Amino acid sequence: MMIISDIQYKDIPKLHYSDVGTLSWEDIAHLGRVLGALWIYDYESPLSGFHAELKSGLHSDGFFNMRALLKQENIRMIFATQLLQRVLKECESRIDGIVGVPNGATALAESMATFLGIQYGKLNKDWNGENVFSLMNGMGCDPYILIVEDVCTRGTGFSQAVTTLKEAYNGAIRFVPLCPVILNRGGIHQIFVEGI
Repeated sequence: MMIISDIQYKDIPKLHYSDVGTLSWEDIAHLGRVLGALWIYDYESPLSGFHAELKSGLHSDGFFNMRALLKQENIRMIFATQLLQRVLKECESRIDGIVGVPNGATALAESMATFLGIQYGKLNKDWNGENVFSLMNGMGCDPYILIVEDVCTRGTGFSQAVTTLKEAYNGAIRFVPLCPVILNRGGIHQIFVEGI
């Protein structure tokens, strides 16, 4: 197994999911720093007031640019297999398709679905910032969908994804009762979506 904390930028192309053990928060942060995908507010800076605004409307003094982190296919596959290990260990229902919360987890969901040989769907943001769903073909009636997230603070993106999919399928959809996430910043254990 490779030691993630020893990895430098030149080592990134050589990383393969089979060479990586379970990633810790420190491993993820190290990869974020190496790939320029981690921003931490500098409290010592003479410039003040620059915080990241989250989907929930809250502000944060740190930000992972997950699209930048997941841009490289081998890194995305490392995270995809990490999430799949957890899902397959905990999941008791079938999984017919996977959808990623836009925009960071869209490619992650595709990698996970491809790895499992199942369908994936795309949620995108329209020009108003609203979720727009591209229907998955060949899903049949009442598909079980797994929704994945890259970073979760309060579950806002997940809740919006569930609502959008429920509307797109006119209610004829079921959700795998898990929300695998790379970084659970909010420390939440359950997400409740009204009407689900």
